[in-house]
Amino acid sequence: MREFLRDPAIRFGLKLGIAGLLATYLALFLRLDEPTWALFTVFVLMVTPYVGTIMEKSVLRIFGTIIGAILGYLLLGWQQQPFLFLPVVAGILAFCVAMFGQGLWAYGFFLCGLTMIDVMQAGLGDPEMSWRYALSRAEEVVLGILVAVVVQSVLWPRYAWVEFEKSLKDVLTDIEGLLIPRLDSLFEGGEADTAERIRKLPLRVGKMRSLIGFGANESHRFHQWVPVFEEITDQLNLMALGMAALSKPLPPSQRPHAELQSRMQDLGRTLVTGLRALATNTPADETLLQVQTAQSQLVECLETARKQGDLDAEKREYIFSLGHHFQALIELAQAFAVIHEKLALIASGQIGSLPSPTLRGPSLPSIFWIRLGIKGGLAVTAALFLENWLHPPGGDLLAISAWILLVRGPTAPAGRGDWRAFHGALISIAAWLVLGIILLWVHPFLASYAVMNIVLFSLLFLWGYIFYGRNPMTTPMLVGMLMIVGIFGLNAQKPVSFQDIADLSLGMMLAILLSALIRRLIWPSLPQREILSRLRELSRLSLRVLGDGSSQLSPAERGRLALIPGEVSARLGLLGRPVLVDGQADQMREYLRCLHRGAMILSAAAGQSADWPDGMKQEPAYVKAVSLENDFREQMLANEKLIDGRTAPADSVAQFETAFNAKKSAIADLCRENAPRLPPAQWLNLLAFCRRMEEAGETILRATRLCSELDWSALKKDSSL
Repeated sequence: MREFLRDPAIRFGLKLGIAGLLATYLALFLRLDEPTWALFTVFVLMVTPYVGTIMEKSVLRIFGTIIGAILGYLLLGWQQQPFLFLPVVAGILAFCVAMFGQGLWAYGFFLCGLTMIDVMQAGLGDPEMSWRYALSRAEEVVLGILVAVVVQSVLWPRYAWVEFEKSLKDVLTDIEGLLIPRLDSLFEGGEADTAERIRKLPLRVGKMRSLIGFGANESHRFHQWVPVFEEITDQLNLMALGMAALSKPLPPSQRPHAELQSRMQDLGRTLVTGLRALATNTPADETLLQVQTAQSQLVECLETARKQGDLDAEKREYIFSLGHHFQALIELAQAFAVIHEKLALIASGQIGSLPSPTLRGPSLPSIFWIRLGIKGGLAVTAALFLENWLHPPGGDLLAISAWILLVRGPTAPAGRGDWRAFHGALISIAAWLVLGIILLWVHPFLASYAVMNIVLFSLLFLWGYIFYGRNPMTTPMLVGMLMIVGIFGLNAQKPVSFQDIADLSLGMMLAILLSALIRRLIWPSLPQREILSRLRELSRLSLRVLGDGSSQLSPAERGRLALIPGEVSARLGLLGRPVLVDGQADQMREYLRCLHRGAMILSAAAGQSADWPDGMKQEPAYVKAVSLENDFREQMLANEKLIDGRTAPADSVAQFETAFNAKKSAIADLCRENAPRLPPAQWLNLLAFCRRMEEAGETILRATRLCSELDWSALKKDSSL
């Protein structure tokens, strides 16, 4: 049994089942008008796994519910003026959906729209009692919130701040375990089986960064240290870049002599000891001194070798490769020192003059969310029109169900969007037909509280077990949720009739069909178009990095830089003929990899020349080498034009290749002319900068060739419903 309960999906299913039963029992015990709203609230809140997320959403849900209830009550006063009532409703809902995709307050906007719809629907038949519907919705939502918070906090609670600290230890331990095999592979040849683990390090650090916001809502102490934790994740990203720089073994002709190799391995071993100390909360002050000593000895050994002529500036490939790897090790040591300092500061408890974390308000919505908002407003307007003038069966479910399916369905980061929305609608309608037949068969038993409770708990457990870890909700999750809430809404307090079951089934089928029509026919969100959108976003971020360095990106932008490759790759996995022919998906993945890697390399190179002598920055070789950045920018803009279907400069690939090869010699001149007179630290910095500029050029050249070969017009097609 203990092993059975260790499965997080089992735990989540049990928690959801218990919370759902408790919320419905209390709602019935307190004789609330619509216990289904308490169950719906539990559903929405329990999907988020962390206690901090529950607390955040709970507060936002309360505010959103209160404002939405007031708006719904006030708007019903215009019910008899449909030419005013419907456009205002559509406009408010469009605003709520557009703001749903933005910032910290997003969930409050969503709940405002949702509650407004429900209060309006409930009050259409009896506007004078709409105040009662608004009040009861607020009561039911607060009850659901309290139940979700208690269950999530008591039963197997997951705290984001605890998982952040565990993830920090895991990442430090992983880097510790990767470093020595990577150094051995570097000097002895062969490939260490570590490439995949190193490639995943930035993604793991990105997940850690997302935990910071949740943890800040759970612990006042954690909230105080948010700026420190953000700095730690930035240093871990630098460590990940340093590990990636050690990815290729040195050819025998480019390996350092025994003394230099020994010093590099000494620094690597002391770093491993230090990382182990940080991961196990062992005092690392002595290890920090050892790391700094090993770092100084490596620099001294490097300077001795340079003076003895072992690092002749004419040996361009040799010194570039060595300098790149030396600098990667030193950057690892520097990042270790910063992380050690920050963790020691946390352990001391001395907050001092730390900047206070600021609460970010909502940002301006993107075009995707504006369009989705307009579609949501149209769906509710159409549903209210149908309900008031055609009176279809189950009409009281139509507006709110269609709105939920339309707004939440296309927004999963790596989902299908509106692609094959009609296929999904047909499958969902078939599922409701089957459910309706089953309910007609078992409905005599549903009047029993015991049977209803067993059925409700079983369905909640299965839903939680099957969909554990998926957030935000996908269309199948939404349909399953609406099925469970709809079954409970049949109400075991009175006999369940055939008409009740027919209204439930037909109302949900009509809502599914209405949402599918609007989703698919008006500004559909298709995987191929989302791929183009994300490639443009990645290109814009890369240009920002090229101009200002990654430190100038906001935390959200740095997060997007890490997440976009996974989102594009998942969508490419959905596409086949006729959108993409064989091999095109792999080519696009390679283009994406090159673009992302180029951004990372340029991010590492940004600012490296800040402490160079002013006289050096006036040299023709320096000016020519740095002008490569303008070449990179122009070529990335040319690639954007190709992707958008605009005309790019003729022979842009050949022109860029010619310019890049010509300026490679300027990079070599820069090293050769300045190697004798720069101090060791600046010389290493210069080598790393030059090597990174070459790597960035080669990567962007590869991306440019792929971009020119691909048929980007295929991603603009809408050839499959």
